[in-house]
Amino acid sequence: MSTRSVIGLERPDGSIKCVYCHFDGHPSHHGPILLLAYPTADKVEALLEGGDIGILGNVPGLVQDFRQPQPGWTLYYGRDREEEGTEARVCDGHKAMLDLAAHSGVDGAFLLDKEGTWLYQPVNWEIINLPNFRLLKDDTIADLKTLIWRIPSFTHIPEESRQEWLREARDALEMVLNA
Repeated sequence: MSTRSVIGLERPDGSIKCVYCHFDGHPSHHGPILLLAYPTADKVEALLEGGDIGILGNVPGLVQDFRQPQPGWTLYYGRDREEEGTEARVCDGHKAMLDLAAHSGVDGAFLLDKEGTWLYQPVNWEIINLPNFRLLKDDTIADLKTLIWRIPSFTHIPEESRQEWLREARDALEMVLNA
């Protein structure tokens, strides 16, 4: 099971270009990547050009084997698995983006707004979602703090892996706090 999301870029006319992203749509994963690697509309536009995403990475990267993705590269359904109908979609605004997100069964919507600020809104596909975007940085910090608190309880994961995951989460939190 994955935490699915929609990633979008608000254009000057208020329309939003967006793509589906299958994994891992928690702010603790997407937040550091979007805030640090995609801080501008140009970079987000380059990300969205690839269409729907399997895994969000720090760079769009080049064509790769979908079964053996390159670390840090974004994995695209169209480019890397040659699926059709994976192009970015354009929505008429925030509400239309949330409607698309809900109908796609996603859990969260990430949006770089016209002012260049990353926003986030949880999505519930069982109800009507009204636009209530929040600062992505705030949700990312809260999500990372919760993750850092919870990792020691993941006893089904080997201790070495837990410690590595804890270091990565702490490093991500520090980078986001300093962004």
